[in-house]
Amino acid sequence: MCYRDDLVANHHPSPRRGPAGRREHLITRNALLTACMRRPWPVVLSRAAAGLRAGGAARSGVLAAGRRPPSALRRRRPVSDQVERRLRELATAPIQG
Repeated sequence: MCYRDDLVANHHPSPRRGPAGRREHLITRNALLTACMRRPWPVVLSRAAAGLRAGGAARSGVLAAGRRPPSALRRRRPVSDQVERRLRELATAPIQG
């Protein structure tokens, strides 16, 4: 890559696919794939179901993750029981403002 003072590039994002929806799609897809690699199966299934119920970009993120399981499964290294316990505590902890 290089800087060219004589070159101008313009980006015109699709009006049909807003940046917020794209971001939600990618966040959902990546979170689900990470869960496949590190979390117990009930957690993975729960997250997938939640994304499907949410619909929209979250649902498309779940479906996109479903096309990549062989790669995620090859990298599967579940966290230890101690780490999983702490992750569950974190997920249920009240949010303090």
